[in-house]
Amino acid sequence: MNSNNKGLSIASMACGIAGCVCCWTGWGGILGLAAAIVGVVLSKKAVEAGGENTFNKVGKITGFIGIGLSIAGIVVAIICTACAACGAASSGLASALSNY
Repeated sequence: MNSNNKGLSIASMACGIAGCVCCWTGWGGILGLAAAIVGVVLSKKAVEAGGENTFNKVGKITGFIGIGLSIAGIVVAIICTACAACGAASSGLASALSNY
C-alpha cells in the first residue's frame, strides 16, 4: 500500500463515518449526505490508486450507510417541517374562523 492510497483510504473512512454521524442533524443531513458521498468517491479513488484495504472497505460501507441515513433524515426533516407549517396554519385558521 503506497502513501497516496493510505491517505485516500483514511480520508474515505473519515468522511464515511462523518456522513453517518451527521445524518440525523435535521437539515444538517445535507452535510452528512455530502460527506458520505465524498467518502464513497474517495474509496473508489483509493482502490484505483493502490488496491483494496480495510480502510477502503470501511469508508465505502459507512459511506453508503451514511447516504441512506442522510436521505432518511432529510425526508424526516421535510415531513416535520411540513407538519409544523400545517399545524401553525390550521391553528391560525381555526382562531380566525372562531371570530365569525
